[in-house]
Amino acid sequence: MGGCNCNKGSKDECCFTCCEDKQLVQDKVCSNFLIAVATPRTIYTSVGVDARNFFASGTITYADGADPISVQFFLGTTASGPAILVDPGSSLSFTKTNFNSIQITAAGATADTPATGEICVTPRYRV
Repeated sequence: MGGCNCNKGSKDECCFTCCEDKQLVQDKVCSNFLIAVATPRTIYTSVGVDARNFFASGTITYADGADPISVQFFLGTTASGPAILVDPGSSLSFTKTNFNSIQITAAGATADTPATGEICVTPRYRV
């Protein structure tokens, strides 16, 4: 819809806020990860975007490793919801708001048996 002109005399015109044009940026970021230590690793961070107007969907694919990984979303230094466990050979899909980073903890990861996978994130935010 090219705009929203309210013309109450016409059934074809819209007078609702959902008709307003929204200027959103949409990117897609994909990256492989390899974690060879048991400490949390940040695998995604958004910078310069107000987290209240930040929406993202994506996948985290855990290709190979010894034990499940723990995926945690953060808003600053505060966890944004509970951690999610993902088994080797599995994927996690998500749609989330109110976060600006994602951490993975691979408790069983070592240099000999690292946790490997891929993260794909499609963030949307107002310009």
